[in-house]
Amino acid sequence: MDYKMIAIDLDNTLLTSEKKIDNYTADLIMKADKAGKKVILATGRMYEAAVPFLEELGLDTPLITYNGALVKDKNREVIQENLIPNELTKEVVEFAEDYGIHIQYFSEGNYYYRWRNKYAREYGEIIGIAGVETRVKLQNYIENPALKLLVIEDEEKRREYFKSELNKYYKQRLSISSSMATYIEITASNVNKGRALAGLADKYNILPEEIIAVGDGYNDLPMLEMAGLGVAMENAPEEVRANADRITQSNDEQGVAKVLEYLLSCND
Repeated sequence: MDYKMIAIDLDNTLLTSEKKIDNYTADLIMKADKAGKKVILATGRMYEAAVPFLEELGLDTPLITYNGALVKDKNREVIQENLIPNELTKEVVEFAEDYGIHIQYFSEGNYYYRWRNKYAREYGEIIGIAGVETRVKLQNYIENPALKLLVIEDEEKRREYFKSELNKYYKQRLSISSSMATYIEITASNVNKGRALAGLADKYNILPEEIIAVGDGYNDLPMLEMAGLGVAMENAPEEVRANADRITQSNDEQGVAKVLEYLLSCND
């Protein structure tokens, strides 16, 4: 198969545990780009926390962010945008705060939370952006529709109960997924990486079977399933690996590089 596009998740996929791209993988990405392959970065991160990696790799392809809620081109012009309506945003934030669980509200350019607790600090350290501590009820601070809402909770029972309640009341109105075990990621209805990737494929006249997608999280499943070849990382949860066509090595063992080697060998 002559694959024409490869979509790659960032955290725990392209990025190592140290949140870096190893040099060999970066070289292969640039080689694939020069060979005419469309290399798409697809992440749950906010745009501002993802674009440095696009620039590091010298790519001029669109960037999928917020799990597909926002796609921008190399000139930072919006290609796709799907927002959670303002009232629904406030309702979900209030639901989380009443439950006593940490929630973050993302509006383009920044994110907000009530208290700078350990979850806010750790998240800020991961993405390199501190966000804004409101110190008032977050639902009272919201003025614009959300690109994403993020719940973070270490305690599994509390997290899974809250997730089940979210699905009970909001499953028909929102997309609910996760990129990491402690996260619950909430976006507008029908938003996911697979739909965003399909939109870009149409833009470039590329068929689904001509696409490779690589990821590790539940939020990556839609794009693994829509691509002709869906590849899960070895460090992905069992359910993600079970729904992939192939499994590569972990993010700390150059797993993405192995997929890129395969892509370039097909090209040869």
